[in-house]
Formats: sequence, C-alpha cells, structure tokens
Amino acid sequence: MGRIQPFKDNFTKTQMLEWKTSEEVQSVHEDLYMPSDDPVSDTFLTVIIKTVFPSEKERTNKNATWVQSVLEAIFDENHLSAKIDADIVESWTETLTDTELVNICVYSTSILS
Repeated sequence: MGRIQPFKDNFTKTQMLEWKTSEEVQSVHEDLYMPSDDPVSDTFLTVIIKTVFPSEKERTNKNATWVQSVLEAIFDENHLSAKIDADIVESWTETLTDTELVNICVYSTSILS
C-alpha cells in the first residue's frame, strides 16, 4: 500500500483536505476493501488487522472494529486534524457498528476463524 505519501503533523486543515481528497489517497482508501492479492485472498483491511493483532485470540470483533475505525478516521474528509483521538475513533466505531459495514467488509473473509 505504499502508494501515497503520509500526511504531515503540521498540515493545515486545507492541506489535510487536499490530501484526503486526492485521487491517490481515495484510491488507497477504496483498496482497503479489495483483495490484497487475488480475488480469494484477504482484503487489505484484513491483512492490516491480522498484522496489528497477530494472535488469533486478539482478533476479536471489538479489536477489528477498532482498527477499521482508526483507518476510516484517517481517510475521513470531515476529520481534518492530523491527530486521531478517542472521540473520532468512537464516532467511527458507532457508525461501523450501526451500519454493519464491518461485518460485510471485514468478517466476510473469516479473519476471526
């Protein structure tokens, strides 16, 4: 996924919005939900979750949702701060739980098995 330059801690809100709305960044965000290698492989999101939580015991719904919430906060065009705080993560956790997007995109690849 090393296709984009990371944003800088000192980005202004305008610079952050430009970064988040760039074609390259939006493409990487969309690719999180695509197979990482071939059509039957794990999505990039699943690979990230498995990397953050290498132990199967740690790969709980709660932890997977937390990882997805952090990633969504990074790409959220309404969140223009370089800092990912508990409030934005909690907001995304609620959104993902309410919409069940996490069940469709993450668990369909059976990361918890």
